[in-house]
Formats: sequence, structure tokens, C-alpha cells
Amino acid sequence: MKIDLSYQGAYSARLKNSVDWQDNADSAAGKEIAVSKNGQSVKLTYSNELIRFKDYTGEIFLMDIHAQNGDPNDIFSYKPKEQWPVFSQYLSETKYFDSYDAKEITEIESALQKIMDGLDTLPSQEGE
Repeated sequence: MKIDLSYQGAYSARLKNSVDWQDNADSAAGKEIAVSKNGQSVKLTYSNELIRFKDYTGEIFLMDIHAQNGDPNDIFSYKPKEQWPVFSQYLSETKYFDSYDAKEITEIESALQKIMDGLDTLPSQEGE
């Protein structure tokens, strides 16, 4: 499995794919989407700055010391202090989340975070 350093969970990936960033990110600038939370609806507009920031975040993740020194035989070495996204990415790639709605995915990933918190506090090979 190749670790996606920008992966922030299945729910986030589903949102990202629903906007279709990959095909034409520049066309998202100015696009409005309606979102609701806690019974309130708002419209959000994607700005040009957001598009540029999205493009730059990949570079930021690649600068991480763990990304540069990750061991392909130890997929968790790429994110030793935040391991739940690695496990979530694996579940996502094996289609585990496909039959769940957004709320269920959020609940599952929240449980993953709690489970993995203990492992995230262990010292890594660099002694951190």
C-alpha cells in the first residue's frame, strides 16, 4: 500500500471526490456548495486562494521528516504520531467504507482515532 500523506480520512476523501478536484481544480474557484451542520445551512464559495493552497499542501506533506524517511515495510512509519489515517486509508482502499453514509464513517473514524491514540504516544524510531 502506498501511503497518501495528504489523506485525512474516508469522510474527507469522499467530500474531496464529490467536488471533483482531481479533474479540474481551477474550475472549482468561484463554485458554491451548500452545507448544513446542526440544522443550519450555509453556502460556501471556493476561492482562488483555496485552490492554490490545495496545490501547495501536497508539497508541505512531502517535506515532513517522516515522509522523507518512511520505511515502505512499515506503513505506519510515515505517520508515527497520527496513525489512524493510515489504517483508514487501508480500509478505504479495500472498499470497507463504501456501504456507509457520512455519519457512520465519521463515527468509525472517531473510534479509530481513539483506538490509535495510545500508539501515537509511543516513541518513534527517531526517539520523538
